[in-house]
Amino acid sequence: MRPASSPEQAAQISKNLRSLRRKKKAGGKIKSFINWTTDGDILPEVLWTDWVRHLADRKNPQPISQLFPLCQDSSPLLWATPTGIVGSDSVELVQQFLRYSHLGKTQQLESIGEDLENWQADSKDRSVSIGPALECLAISHVLPNLAARLEPEIWWSLLHSLAVAAEDASGLSLKQEPLEKQLLAGELALTLAYLFPEIKFRVSMQKQGRETLAESLLELLDGGGLPHACDLDRWRPLLASWTRCLVVAKSLYKHPVPRRAQDQYEWSVRQGLRWTRSDGSQTLLERQGDQWPAELLREALRLTADPADTAAAIAQRSLKKTGKRHGRDDEPLPEPSVHSEWSEVSVLRTGWRRKDARFSIAHADQQVRTELENAGNVLWSGQTNPEIRIDDQVIHPCDGWEVVCWFSDKDGDYLEIETKYDAGWKVQRQYFLARADQFLYMADVLLGTQPANIVYRLGLPVSDGIDFMVREETREGYLGTSLKNPHALCLPLALPEWRSDHRIGSLCCVEDTLELTQTARAKNLYAPWFFDLSKRRMGRALTWRQLTVGEDLKNISPERAVGYRVQVGKKQWLFYRSLTPRCNRTLLGQNLSSECLIAGFRRDGTHTPFVEIE
Repeated sequence: MRPASSPEQAAQISKNLRSLRRKKKAGGKIKSFINWTTDGDILPEVLWTDWVRHLADRKNPQPISQLFPLCQDSSPLLWATPTGIVGSDSVELVQQFLRYSHLGKTQQLESIGEDLENWQADSKDRSVSIGPALECLAISHVLPNLAARLEPEIWWSLLHSLAVAAEDASGLSLKQEPLEKQLLAGELALTLAYLFPEIKFRVSMQKQGRETLAESLLELLDGGGLPHACDLDRWRPLLASWTRCLVVAKSLYKHPVPRRAQDQYEWSVRQGLRWTRSDGSQTLLERQGDQWPAELLREALRLTADPADTAAAIAQRSLKKTGKRHGRDDEPLPEPSVHSEWSEVSVLRTGWRRKDARFSIAHADQQVRTELENAGNVLWSGQTNPEIRIDDQVIHPCDGWEVVCWFSDKDGDYLEIETKYDAGWKVQRQYFLARADQFLYMADVLLGTQPANIVYRLGLPVSDGIDFMVREETREGYLGTSLKNPHALCLPLALPEWRSDHRIGSLCCVEDTLELTQTARAKNLYAPWFFDLSKRRMGRALTWRQLTVGEDLKNISPERAVGYRVQVGKKQWLFYRSLTPRCNRTLLGQNLSSECLIAGFRRDGTHTPFVEIE
């Protein structure tokens, strides 16, 4: 594609350019008057001179950089750079291209032109990927300024390549290449339409960019702003692109995207805050320490204009308070936790403060990833699928994990998921994060069809800098940097308290993995963990006991139902789970007909249920 330049058209274009300059209408809305065809020639030299002068003199549209006044030290194109290209040649090229806007007049034109010609030649053989997409955007940002520095043939050829890249990207699959399509078919198209309103591809580019932006917001998010678990590593780069697009699109449309898509963006900003670690990086990603770019977060919060989101960002220190008031000091905070069955992710939080506990789960593609953070430290993060041997044979999941139960209230957040394994076995997994009582309870329920020799093993990938420290005589352990600075107390409730009893299993750290092993000859098995997250209780006296469960005036085996009592300092809790169809049973002298009970003890010996599933 190149601009058509028949004598009549060239004369009209020249007239329009001079009229714009003479009447000083460059600050107003510019109508498209340069045709864009597939076989036209470049503008003649005389007309090119007018075109260069017009680009230099026009007041509207503003340069892209002026749309983001908060970005003083870096370009918005480098917001939330995808992990896969950090430190790559593409990032260096983006930075190099963006510097072209600030070069002095003494800069050699031949050097710039040669660099861009080489880039254009190399890009023809490169497949569509994130790095080249960002390179295209960087060139589009500086292309208006480069008209005075490049030969006409090179300049028009670059614009042609960018337009073709944007149009071709409309055929990409949003499911398979979501970020690539958003960057090229969405953001690049909108950028070209914004920067070159004089060219008649503006209408088609605007339409394509707007439709792609709306499509990605509506198709990649769950209706509440959360991406699917498979797209977590693309979430922040997508959010950065959506933010840039909305800023640019507001200059083209009164309503940049349909209301439903705008709602999805606003929800996604809030969800992004929920999925932020204390150090600013995103939960459940390997890299830690990658903070929200402050400019991105401020721009996103400006677009959402929701005081509750700003209050949440300040509460968890993703955003610093400035002299300007971001909202009332008493602004109510949003709910800290969230669950999405569609996205297959959940985050359980005790609050919005930076050092509050966070427990995150993603359970897609038969894999479970979890992460526990407490007191500003990530204790573990990564895959947490159990290894199960039945009669010396490893069994594997044969179905995806499904949500059985989710609820959240003032006491805490509860999630239960389950999946099927080979040979008719089933695994149910429970998670409960207590808010006021500050503990995490998690357990696997292994359900079979007949008795077998079971060896169950679950490993938690301990984070760098975190050690698992144990007592010499008892089985409790501590996750932290030292016994003087523990961040969590770990109790393997199904194992005996004393290490001298080796009958049931073990809890130890093997190659940076905290590993719980349990064995039994049974039809069902229950493997519970208790993590005390209260810093005030660390070092207090503690104990735990497996309780006797009665049914029809008889004690029953642990493969039918189990109960545990935990005490740390003055706090005590009760945990009960039925592994067979529920019925009336007794525990600590009280009748129970529930499937599951998690409760705290009052001073009078009665219990207060946190979770009761009937």
